Amino acid sequence: MKKILAIVAISLMSWSVVQAQDEMWFEEMQENQEMFIHESNDEPAEILEMELPDEVLYALDQGEYQHLTITRARILNKRDQRRLQLANSVTSSIVMYELLLEDENSAVTLYYTEDGELLNAVQSV
Repeated sequence: MKKILAIVAISLMSWSVVQAQDEMWFEEMQENQEMFIHESNDEPAEILEMELPDEVLYALDQGEYQHLTITRARILNKRDQRRLQLANSVTSSIVMYELLLEDENSAVTLYYTEDGELLNAVQSV
C-alpha cells in the first residue's frame, strides 16, 4: 500500500513539474511573439543628411551615385538590419543606413553600414 501511495505521490509531483514547465514555456513564447509584433511595427527613423556619418558621406561622394541628390535618409530598424546582414553576411556594423537618391531621370536606394560600406543598391524605374 505504501508503494502505491509513493508511486501516486511521485506521479502527481512529476505531473505538476511538467505543468509548471509548460506554463513557463507558453509565457516565454507569448513574450517572444509580442516582441516580434512590436519590432515589426517599428519604422526606420528618418534623419537629416548632416546626421549621416562622415564615412557614409565620403563613400557616397566617391561612388557612382555622387550625381544624385539625397531625398531621404533613414536608420534601419533591427528587423531590416537582420535582413540585410543575412543577405550580405555583414555582422560588424551596429547601425545601417538607407538612402534614397534621386534626380529628374532616376532613383536608387542605397544601403550603407556605419563604416561607409555599400551593402546594396536598388535601382528604381
